[in-house]
Amino acid sequence: MTTNRVLVTGASGFVGRWSLEPLLARGAEVHAVQRHAPPTTAGVIAHAADLHDREAVESLMRRIKPTHLLHFAWIATPGVYLTSLDNPLWLRSSLQVVDAFLANGGSRVVVAGTVAEYDWSAGVCSERTTPCRPATLYAACKHAQYEVLERWSAQVGFSFAEGRLFWTYGPEESPERFVPGMIHASLARRPFQLRYPAQVRDYLHVADVGAAFSALLASEVQGAVNIGSGKGVALSRLGEIVGEETSEGLVIQPGDGANDPAPIVFADVSRLTRDVGFTPRYRLEQGLRDTVAWWKAHGSPASLTRPESRMQA
Repeated sequence: MTTNRVLVTGASGFVGRWSLEPLLARGAEVHAVQRHAPPTTAGVIAHAADLHDREAVESLMRRIKPTHLLHFAWIATPGVYLTSLDNPLWLRSSLQVVDAFLANGGSRVVVAGTVAEYDWSAGVCSERTTPCRPATLYAACKHAQYEVLERWSAQVGFSFAEGRLFWTYGPEESPERFVPGMIHASLARRPFQLRYPAQVRDYLHVADVGAAFSALLASEVQGAVNIGSGKGVALSRLGEIVGEETSEGLVIQPGDGANDPAPIVFADVSRLTRDVGFTPRYRLEQGLRDTVAWWKAHGSPASLTRPESRMQA
């Protein structure tokens, strides 16, 4: 990617910030846009812009003239984003961003999708064979973005892919999220409520997520590509590993486990591995060790005093 000029939206977000160094390592000229403070990553050119302001977006694209667009910006507030009415606003604004990008000579678009686009009754989710059946406004808007861009790219000829993200964890994650909740409960020696302990999910360290998106952008792969580990882990086992890494253990207060609508969901990562050529660096135990160490170094936030408020994965 030596001669390419990459624009990353949502560059201050949990995943976006972890994509910057892998892009730089590939030799890209990296521009990062967000609404307020610039990122601190050395070598990244920072820009402030409101992506809902069409004129501001068009001005930004005229100044930068990026060849590649990596689009992460979207509402992601824990406990809010799944049903927020900001989702349709982000869908509209995202398409405006792509339109301005293409109008200024851009050629390759990669956006962040979500596992929530899939019909979870399939268990193992494959881009080629698993039907999509979004169950929330967030998932519906993400999938609408995918369908519009897929058809748009086929019609006018630009290169497009969606990284369909499964579950993520790692340093700097919002304290309101699931894995930080487990870590805090363990460090505080407090029970953690888990409605479905046997539920199986696919977790990938955020450093690997950022690197995977960088690899996808650098590739010529088109369409949906799952961004996950390809391995399912029971949430009870996830809690055990957290307890082992904190050296404090973790007491799980389980629900009855009945009527779990999606007991097993994990990614088929054959496209990511074979077509993109990406393999994760972190094993789950190693990644959780890294994450626990980060929380120990930075302290457990006071907002995590109510484990019963933690969302089930």
